[in-house]
Amino acid sequence: MKVGLALLLLAGGCTLVAAGAAASGLAAREAVSRGPGQGNGHSKSCSEAAQVGARARALAYVVSARGHSASGEYDQAIADESHAIELAPNFPEAYHARAFDRAYRRDLKGGRGDLAHAIELAPQVACFYQELGSFDNLLKNHDQALADFDQAIRLAPQFNVAMDAKAKTLFNLGRYDEAAAEFREVIRLTPGDYYPVLWLHIARMRAHEDDAEEYRAGKASLDMSQWPARIFDLFEGKVSAPAMRKAADAQSDEGECEGAVFAGQYYLTKGDVQSAMPMVQEAASVCGSSELRRLTSWAELERLDPSAHDAGDW
Repeated sequence: MKVGLALLLLAGGCTLVAAGAAASGLAAREAVSRGPGQGNGHSKSCSEAAQVGARARALAYVVSARGHSASGEYDQAIADESHAIELAPNFPEAYHARAFDRAYRRDLKGGRGDLAHAIELAPQVACFYQELGSFDNLLKNHDQALADFDQAIRLAPQFNVAMDAKAKTLFNLGRYDEAAAEFREVIRLTPGDYYPVLWLHIARMRAHEDDAEEYRAGKASLDMSQWPARIFDLFEGKVSAPAMRKAADAQSDEGECEGAVFAGQYYLTKGDVQSAMPMVQEAASVCGSSELRRLTSWAELERLDPSAHDAGDW
């Protein structure tokens, strides 16, 4: 199981970078097939053509690696990505791809190093910094993660995924007021999204604040006839935690994780640590495909039980 890492590629993930790499690779292959002196009315030197050809071959290795990675063949994926780097040492997408396959092989430090090198080659790609922050969180370098997310936001001020990751990192550190400020920005950028409204409500309750007015305003634009309305009902005392969890289980494969996370948070807002503990432990165990929720559960578990300080270790 890709413990806690599946969404690193998907949560904001550099899908546009990958698409751009594919497009540039296609253009490169076409340029190589035309040969020097053809296309666009411009001649190319032999060295330029060789560089284009090497990059096109490197991209082919990266594409091959993606297939191996999807099949769980991480060693072969890493080998393909390493070949790509040998062919084109300045190809950031190859380092980016290898970072995650190294992580899937539980080499988080090596993966982080690859991602940092991709950033050196492409320092203006905001989502690289967002992903670097995810690596730093998993390595428990939370202050560095916050700096990574800040840089992503500086490069892309509307980057709601980086803001959400920053908000949850602050939440996990117990900095609830700062987390609430970030969740407000996420709500502003993603109207109609239920979850930032929920997490803002939870953050303010964990900070022992009265947020009744802000909570009502946040709910006003949401359709409470569909999921995750039952989670809101739980925090409003309209349903029990077991009833909410049953409804969550019926929603999706993520239901077990989601139900455990929010049941745990509900009990914690009530100060009921005894009821929260098994929910937090379960979430830390089952939320394998949802990195930020898993990190939240690890953080709660370490606060509730200092002896569980290795709960999130690799």
